[in-house]
Amino acid sequence: MNCRVSGLDDLKEVINLGDQHYTGYFPKSLQEEVPTGNLSLGISKSSNLLQMMHSFNPEMMYGDNYGYRSGLNQSMVQHLEYLSNYLQSLKSLDSDDVVLDIGSNDGTFLNSIKIDGIKRIGIDPSSKKFRNFYDKNIFTSNKFFSKDEFFSLSDKRASLVVSISMFYDLEDPVKFAKEVNECLSDDGIWFLEQSYMPRMLETISFDTICHEHYEYYSLSTLKNIIEKAGFYLADVIFNDINGGSFGVVCTKNKNLVSDRSKKIIDWVLDYEEKLALNTLKPYLEFSQKVKFFKDTFINLINNIKSDEATISGIGASTKGNVLLQYCKLDANIIDNIGDVNKNKEGCFTPGTKIPIFSEEEVLKKNPDYLLILPWHFKNFFMKRFEKYRLNGGKLIFPLPNIQIL
Repeated sequence: MNCRVSGLDDLKEVINLGDQHYTGYFPKSLQEEVPTGNLSLGISKSSNLLQMMHSFNPEMMYGDNYGYRSGLNQSMVQHLEYLSNYLQSLKSLDSDDVVLDIGSNDGTFLNSIKIDGIKRIGIDPSSKKFRNFYDKNIFTSNKFFSKDEFFSLSDKRASLVVSISMFYDLEDPVKFAKEVNECLSDDGIWFLEQSYMPRMLETISFDTICHEHYEYYSLSTLKNIIEKAGFYLADVIFNDINGGSFGVVCTKNKNLVSDRSKKIIDWVLDYEEKLALNTLKPYLEFSQKVKFFKDTFINLINNIKSDEATISGIGASTKGNVLLQYCKLDANIIDNIGDVNKNKEGCFTPGTKIPIFSEEEVLKKNPDYLLILPWHFKNFFMKRFEKYRLNGGKLIFPLPNIQIL
């Protein structure tokens, strides 16, 4: 596999989670075949980009069995509304403008922009499946983004482009960024948000590594890509979404970069340099910590099961499927998983074949333990299952440190 930025054959493997069934695919029966692919990451000597060593079938990953929907998670809804307000404070929008959301999912972000007459466009392979959740006057395409696809829906360039939790899913991120440049007005801004790789290393959140995510960015490696596409970094923000993410504001106009933002960007770049991210050391240390977690966590679960206690899961998610498969926790160990997405009810987890029910159905069974797979929303789940805990139930949070509460 060649580096997705430099094109050179210089990837050095640093972690391997083994062959796993597509982690975002939820089969509707136990007989349904789910494709497999090896989850291993390599670091490129030429670009310093941590990236997937293999590529996978996008039609299978983002087809009808793709399960994620932003609007079902109240924490994510609030976050997307916050981003909408933040970006509108940076870029004043009016009725003549165009807003493009690449990877628009169920339209939660676009729905939050309430400006009469403004043209809102969402491009996402899953937009057809989720069309009913979009405001009626939003234009959608269920194809993958390209400049041609955008201009088939708009006769003018966009004032605001957002790419939230999708820029790490690209086979050719430089080409993608160049096409965004052609779709953006000269005074417009492009906002990208994705997992922050140094935070992944710090929290041992290996469940970020999945078939959909090809790239694992630091600010430095992302800066290299956007500059190749003719952009300037105008701002960077950090948050705890999805276990630790960072958002970057890009502009085509260097004069829009404030002195304050430049100081923050320089500070982050200096911080990353001290982490020695251009060497193998931090990644190999991460790999060892992941292996240690696996052994420790499996021992914990086995001890719980040896006491004949019951364990159910909460949150049938892509990240959760990574953890379940890596730790070999199947339906013999985890009885079932509860999820708020009705489209997942009656389905099974890939590979581990754990049946998925509604949260209500799982709680009715009164399991001794609930394994919280979306562990990064800890505070949310502590409040949500307060009554369950008062009645003697226990919550297991696997990461960043194993906790039973």
